[in-house]
Amino acid sequence: MGISRILSGIVVAIAIVLLSSAPALAGRQWCATDPILDFSDGTRVQWAAKFYNDYTGSVTGPVSYWIEVPQNAGRVKVSFPVSALPEQVTISYTGEERVDQQAFTVRAYVTVTASAKFTTYASVRGNVRTALDASGTSNDRIKLVSVVDRTVWQPLEDAPPIVSTKTFTRTATTVGP
Repeated sequence: MGISRILSGIVVAIAIVLLSSAPALAGRQWCATDPILDFSDGTRVQWAAKFYNDYTGSVTGPVSYWIEVPQNAGRVKVSFPVSALPEQVTISYTGEERVDQQAFTVRAYVTVTASAKFTTYASVRGNVRTALDASGTSNDRIKLVSVVDRTVWQPLEDAPPIVSTKTFTRTATTVGP
């Protein structure tokens, strides 16, 4: 009986520590960039990179998105919401040809280049079968492989107003917003 009381006390103490530390983490400010792609079939996908706002000053270049779409993807419009940091988006028409008119695979690599090392997060939402979230570190690529499917919707993350767009029909790079 003495051991079970001690173990119960330890569990309660751990729970108190964990629950009391959550508000401190939630109060931190985030810096995010999040280009949105509109495909010619009407599907819409948003990639986002996030990191704690404390590290914004150490970012040394645009947040980079390299996105591989099917060779026959057609027109792709990239929209840039308001962002504190520049974003560089490369659309590469080097993926497998799209056979199924309902779904296709898109690969993306997200990189936050910085003078300091810190944790970064990347996500994908929109017309994707599964909402993906991944973590990595600054200066390293985070890979996200998604199946874009017009019959599925994962709500976009809060995006500020769109301030610029660029339409692609071949492999190219643009910087926004």
